[in-house]
Amino acid sequence: MQQQKPIANQFAICEVASRNELLAWLTSVPDIFLFGGVVKHLINPLAHPTFTDIDAIATTPNVAEQLSTDFGYRFIQVSRRDQYPRYKLGKSASRREVIQLLEMNSEADARAFIYNAQYDIDRASVSNQQLHFAPTVSETAALRGINEKVARRVPGPRDLRFFSPYRRQIEQRHKLKLLRKGFTVHDEAPTIPPMDTI
Repeated sequence: MQQQKPIANQFAICEVASRNELLAWLTSVPDIFLFGGVVKHLINPLAHPTFTDIDAIATTPNVAEQLSTDFGYRFIQVSRRDQYPRYKLGKSASRREVIQLLEMNSEADARAFIYNAQYDIDRASVSNQQLHFAPTVSETAALRGINEKVARRVPGPRDLRFFSPYRRQIEQRHKLKLLRKGFTVHDEAPTIPPMDTI
């Protein structure tokens, strides 16, 4: 069962997105799942006032084409032809935001990708004006982490089948990026006491 957002967050996300025509469109489409820094900005633009790119997953093939038509983006495929998910990089002469677009076959695949991130604050997505968290994280704790810039590694196994074989290096770079942005990073998994001590 997916955790639902508090109603206050729904209105905050819609209000923040409405200030930017591109974000307003991206957050309203059911076939697009935003994740990463742009979601943190939508949740708390005061703590996260800027984002350098937009991480998005599209579950239908016409999203890149629509972004090209409506917002002037040109996409190049940066993954191999046989690779899944397919990675595309989009830039527009009239917009500062770079879009890193992953094309996936289903909502289930998109959620599996987002909800297996290394830190709790990254297991969040926005789609169709809805904020969702992975069932493996506490929504309250993740929101507090986003607001207070604290990232915690999530304990337990992860489904890595959609990730790059270079995931370890990618995650090390991500950690450095968070630290540079002023986050406190708790990289050790929390200790769970034995049942007889609870």
